[in-house]
Amino acid sequence: MMGNAFTHLRQYKAAKAHYRIVLALRPNYFDAASNLALVQAKSGKLDEAQGIYEAVLRMWPKHEEAQAGLTLVAKLQEAKNEQFRLLLEQKTLDEAEAID
Repeated sequence: MMGNAFTHLRQYKAAKAHYRIVLALRPNYFDAASNLALVQAKSGKLDEAQGIYEAVLRMWPKHEEAQAGLTLVAKLQEAKNEQFRLLLEQKTLDEAEAID
């Protein structure tokens, strides 16, 4: 599949376009949907990736790639939230030091 090649080359915009074309022609092609979700996750669009994985799992609950992908997205979201928390904490410390 061309989308896989684009993903491997980190050409995520082209990969997304390819997977969307495939899904327009074959809406129940769960592997293409799962691959699109992976590209969304690699592009930092975690909410979109999560939604796609959840849609795949509603129709095919035992889809292993979608299960693994959903777990990955949850871990990435957790890491992103922790990074944001640390940045806020640092900003608060910087502001406190500026007052002193």
